[in-house]
Amino acid sequence: MNFNRILSNRTLKWLLFSLLATTLSVSTAVGQETQNKTDGYLFHDSHFHLTNYIQEGTDIRHFLKIMGDKVGRSMLCGIPLQQQWMHASTGDFAPTYYTQTDAPLYYYSFTDAAIAMAYRSLTPEERLRFDPMITGFNPTDMYAADHIRRVLMTFPGVFSGIGEFSIHKEFVSSKVAGEVSTVNNKALEGILDFAGEVGLPVVFHRAGQKFN
Repeated sequence: MNFNRILSNRTLKWLLFSLLATTLSVSTAVGQETQNKTDGYLFHDSHFHLTNYIQEGTDIRHFLKIMGDKVGRSMLCGIPLQQQWMHASTGDFAPTYYTQTDAPLYYYSFTDAAIAMAYRSLTPEERLRFDPMITGFNPTDMYAADHIRRVLMTFPGVFSGIGEFSIHKEFVSSKVAGEVSTVNNKALEGILDFAGEVGLPVVFHRAGQKFN
């Protein structure tokens, strides 16, 4: 599917995505309420990062125990950005979060491999509780879709979607070197086009930007 051929007006395109997201949210809420009556779970988690900004986090089996009999399925992704430990900024203090230092953030593609290996370490039955997502790419890079394609080919049968990545995030966007991601970026358009072609859902964070 090529959205450019279907919708030539970019504003209309984003309106369609917004309406689709709203419709899916409402449908999911109604469907989940019905499903909860039959599967016994209280809810399903659509947004979970297994790792933090220094690529550390909860062991996936421990998280499965936390989910217990309350959370049915969970989206599973890493953090696409790594916080740099710059000695000139914080000395011997090792920051673990982006607000703890003025040092920059940089894109960390290995997070996808780490998520894939964690998922593969589970039993087939345990894997049914997770939906791994690809997030280790720069959304301003025209090669981003190629990265997603390579991850899918390297880890066949593992990933269920793309995200969560940031289009614009408070305090984060300004700390990333290079072009600042926007909803009107041509690279993002390529990511969405590829997602449409292969049938993958996309989750992204956007705050404080207007659609042009």
